Amino acid sequence: MTVSDEILVEIKRCYQRDYNGVNNLPLDKIANDFVSETRMKEQIDVLLRYVGDLEGKKILELGSGYGGFIVATRERGFDAYGLEPDKDCYEISLKLLKLNGFPEDIITLGKGENIPYSDESFDVIYSTQVLEHVQDPKKVLKEAIRVIKKGGYLQFVIPNYASFYEGHYGIFWIPYLPKVVAKLYVRLYGRNYSLIERLNFINLGWLKRCFKQFNNIEVLGWGIDLFEERMKSLEFSEWADLGKIKKWLKFLKKLGMLEGIRIISKWFGFYNPIILTIKKNG
Repeated sequence: MTVSDEILVEIKRCYQRDYNGVNNLPLDKIANDFVSETRMKEQIDVLLRYVGDLEGKKILELGSGYGGFIVATRERGFDAYGLEPDKDCYEISLKLLKLNGFPEDIITLGKGENIPYSDESFDVIYSTQVLEHVQDPKKVLKEAIRVIKKGGYLQFVIPNYASFYEGHYGIFWIPYLPKVVAKLYVRLYGRNYSLIERLNFINLGWLKRCFKQFNNIEVLGWGIDLFEERMKSLEFSEWADLGKIKKWLKFLKKLGMLEGIRIISKWFGFYNPIILTIKKNG
């Protein structure tokens, strides 16, 4: 994937706009992470792990951001498309597509609450770190299921607000924290709490209740197997603030506490992220 300095500067500007005062991550690292070939490979590998071969499948990414995933999947020969609601992100993604020789019309400006495609248009719907930001997550899930073909798959990677870590702020989290308390909590860290108002605090219980309205889907997994692998090996990439998490976990391992935390997280649904994979039945 080819990325210009101009694109990296624009990504930093967008990130700073949305996360001013939220975290103190270095902008250069963040910008490069968003379009890192290694990161995109990991995302594709996770999708392949749960969905299987993507050859000949038509894929739609909801919340395609700066276009990195679309470029990476296209470079592998997959038929991938994107939908992005933020105009600035969308315009950056068009520049990335053009720079890498892909047509601009494979990414569309639009919202997941009203996906501009007809029923059963795609074999796979993919989305990562998006559902917590949308205006109506239930409607986005309903729309995503609508545009999947029968026998097709949906995968959403979602931060778990029943876990002990909040990735946007990069801080230790108290599971099931109400928003009114969460705003006070992030202020203790000296952070801007305005983002809290815009976040959907999604957890396993919320998702399971939400899926009761659908009778044509099968939940294939929540990503707990990958969480356990990462906890046991401590081999996961340090995107954004995950390097801090790895240091905490290594410390807990030295104290002999890590295995207990892994077991508790598994049984009580504290693991993070949720990797929701669904199959649409006939």
